[in-house]
Amino acid sequence: MQMILNELRLAVRSLARSPTFTIAASAILALGIGASTAMFQIYKTVLVQQLPVVAPERLVVMHPLDHRGTHLDAPATYLATIARDSPLFRRAAGILHRGAVTLPFLEGDRPIQLAYSTATGNYFDVLGMRPLIGRLLRPEDSARGAAPVMVLSFAAWSRRFGRDSSIVGRELISPYFMKHVRVVGVAPPGFQYPAGVEVWSPATPEDAEAQVDIVARLAPGVSIAAARKGFFTLTQRANPFAIFFGTGKGKDQAFEVAGVEVTSLSDAVLGNSRPTLVALTLAVAVLLLIACVNVGNLVLVRLIGRSRELAVRRALGARHADIARLLTLENALTGVIGGVLGLGAAVLLVKVALRAAPSLLPRSDALGTLAPPFGMAALVTVAAIVLFGVAPSLVASTDNSYAMLRGDARAGEGRTKRRMRRWLVSTQIALALVMLTGAGLLVRTLARLQSIDLGYEPEHLSIISFTGPQSVFPTEERQTEVCKGMVSRFEAIPGVVAATPLESTPFGGQSFFIMQIAPVEQPLAEREHNPFTPWEFVGSDYFRAFDIPILRGRGFTNLDGKGSDPVVVISQSLAKQLWPNADALGRQLQTPEHKTYTVIGIARDTHLRELKKVGPVAYFQWEQRDPFCNGYLAVRSTPTLSALLPSFRAATREVNPNLVIWNAQTMDQLIDEPMAQPRLSAWLLTGFSAAALLLSVIGLYGVMATTVRQQTREIGVRVALGATSSDIRRLVLGDAMRIVVSGAALGLVGALLSGRVLSSQLFGVAPIDVVSLAWATGVLIVVAAAAAYLPAHLAARTDPVIALRSE
Repeated sequence: MQMILNELRLAVRSLARSPTFTIAASAILALGIGASTAMFQIYKTVLVQQLPVVAPERLVVMHPLDHRGTHLDAPATYLATIARDSPLFRRAAGILHRGAVTLPFLEGDRPIQLAYSTATGNYFDVLGMRPLIGRLLRPEDSARGAAPVMVLSFAAWSRRFGRDSSIVGRELISPYFMKHVRVVGVAPPGFQYPAGVEVWSPATPEDAEAQVDIVARLAPGVSIAAARKGFFTLTQRANPFAIFFGTGKGKDQAFEVAGVEVTSLSDAVLGNSRPTLVALTLAVAVLLLIACVNVGNLVLVRLIGRSRELAVRRALGARHADIARLLTLENALTGVIGGVLGLGAAVLLVKVALRAAPSLLPRSDALGTLAPPFGMAALVTVAAIVLFGVAPSLVASTDNSYAMLRGDARAGEGRTKRRMRRWLVSTQIALALVMLTGAGLLVRTLARLQSIDLGYEPEHLSIISFTGPQSVFPTEERQTEVCKGMVSRFEAIPGVVAATPLESTPFGGQSFFIMQIAPVEQPLAEREHNPFTPWEFVGSDYFRAFDIPILRGRGFTNLDGKGSDPVVVISQSLAKQLWPNADALGRQLQTPEHKTYTVIGIARDTHLRELKKVGPVAYFQWEQRDPFCNGYLAVRSTPTLSALLPSFRAATREVNPNLVIWNAQTMDQLIDEPMAQPRLSAWLLTGFSAAALLLSVIGLYGVMATTVRQQTREIGVRVALGATSSDIRRLVLGDAMRIVVSGAALGLVGALLSGRVLSSQLFGVAPIDVVSLAWATGVLIVVAAAAAYLPAHLAARTDPVIALRSE
């Protein structure tokens, strides 16, 4: 023990005598350990830890599909059929297919916006979940006449109510439904399904025919593949769409189920975040490796400077094990300093991640409950010490040369050590190139998304959400009057170009508000094979408000209202789908209830349902199709939304003093939501890549500076024999470029192989992208050349007299 304490004191004094090395190595390790610890903790919490439910591997989410692969959410009544008619599933519950919809609530006079979802009463029973406080939904909560209740998510309880345990039993007012809703419990952290949900409420008997996402628990021994096959068989035997659209004439229509999708609940909760998290975790692992290699290079440089000291120790009787133990202890102390700093950086980075992407990161609420990652930081630190500290220490301890004890010794870095350092730098450069190429793919994806021709003009377009008590909307006629009044008052405001009612807010996806549409000439027997098509119920100024071009025909006018001939505007892709070899203008189509509409216009395809995809859309005049007022308006204006918002609020009160605007967003803000994940991924990977590139060029600079210092006599001889400054500069830069080219060649191979990891995150860019590869390679070579230029410039200025004076 006394020997260990003595060596520990010696190691501390040794590091104190080399403050530059200690500070540089600790800072580099803190960067690698901090980033990797934070990312590993996020990865473990989000992807590895189980959901807070009983046997999550037995829970699946199921959807019938049409020919196009569109989700055909089944009616809630079908849940009983699944549980009764299929031995593959023990129980089945449902979430209304709209997912989480933001609605206003009132706590006293305080307005609170909560993402609201409706679930069947047995939802949490099927999950096997226990509440954090209070209780969860029960089947009796869905009974007729049951008091309205809600369950809060842990995230909502934390953010909206400050984790106040007295929230259980408190009532919130829902002005949308004009009900007092009692909070009965809080769900545990780490679970939000559907994505982003903050409140679950029970479905009522009135929701019996509503469409739901099916959440089922598999029977023992049943695999997901078997469940998929059995569920499809069940849909063919007992079609979930036995809800027919009756016409009173016996011409009812059923829908064909062309396939099914069955995924684990864990995958459904994670959504498309898994590939992103895997890619970023691999990136920080590479960054940690580069940091360790970089510090290993610094350790080797320091060992070169200590060659005489180590030779003296061996001459005085120190064994190989003594030298290895001393050097390993010094490196371990450096690693511990970097680990402590990295732990602080990791805690900070996790907090930043939670602030930057709380709605994007699944199960992010569970991250906020974790203690500082001491264990994770310790494991990463130990791994880093093994990578950068043990190997150099063992190499140094085996050096038996006593040449450094001679007064005229020129011994320095041996050929083996020199090759090792150059190989380490080449490895750093290869790994940096892999990360740079990945960052280039994501940056180009982001650029493609930002340059998409949306098919409409988002600038100066706003979406206004308003609501009021049920007394404001007592009948369909009154609903129509309110919406018309809102539109007319808004359009009377100076600076407003157009306003239109909407069925829903943009970017709801292709599986919401869909129906089978058929040309009137298509036989009834063939219509059940038609794919489902999204529809929109819009006002007369819809196309002017969104600035969507009408390619042929016309849009709606004020004459296309209730009582006039039914008309429809269809997108160009729907026109090609319904009449691929004919002009769609003037043709007639039928909806499932056999109502006929005449096509009066063909509109341009838009990225309004999904940012990355376009699809066929049918636009119906809202008074002709469904006069229900959902409380959404699209407004195009010349001034900004913030400048007009006071006027909008005043106009709303003029229509009815009980109406309120509870949300107002520009279209650019709405586009930011689907853009947030690709933007965050691109910035994170770019940041990691920049750090990796910086560490790599630091390593290259260190190698070339050491090489130049050791070759001072050789360079002096060359200059004395007539070599010019340009010759010396080319010599050093050529040596550096050989290291860079060898690393780049290896990195290109890695980049080609690793591109597939990001394939699911790309848009408009191939996993093997020549532009990204060329960009990454060019940046790497330019930066590396700049790092090598300073040692080359210093070498070119070598004075041969000074260099040869000791000869």
